[in-house]
Amino acid sequence: MRFNRFLSGAFFVTAVSLFYVYQQTSIYTLAYSGEKKQRVYQDLLDKNNLLRYNLNVVTSLSAMGNKVLEASEFEMPAENRIVKLEYPREKVVIAKNKIAEIFNIFGFKSQAEARTVNH
Repeated sequence: MRFNRFLSGAFFVTAVSLFYVYQQTSIYTLAYSGEKKQRVYQDLLDKNNLLRYNLNVVTSLSAMGNKVLEASEFEMPAENRIVKLEYPREKVVIAKNKIAEIFNIFGFKSQAEARTVNH
């Protein structure tokens, strides 16, 4: 009888000890995975802040102005100077053809023109 009682007690103590060890290892595993996720989150936050800063610097008006001033072909006209900008005719014709293609998709034909009838 004593031996059975001893075996059941030893089994109970062993089971409780194994359960305790399992819980502790689970706690450490979860802690390490949480710490790793926190590091990844922090890295992503840092990258996001860096990208936002770069975007603000690149798209700022002063940065754009500096890029325009660095271009050698840029020249500011005087107040009393008239500047004529020429646009190549080939591009205008291509643009008109593209617009005509778009209207043809929707079933519109070219603009109707009235013709006179001579009797």
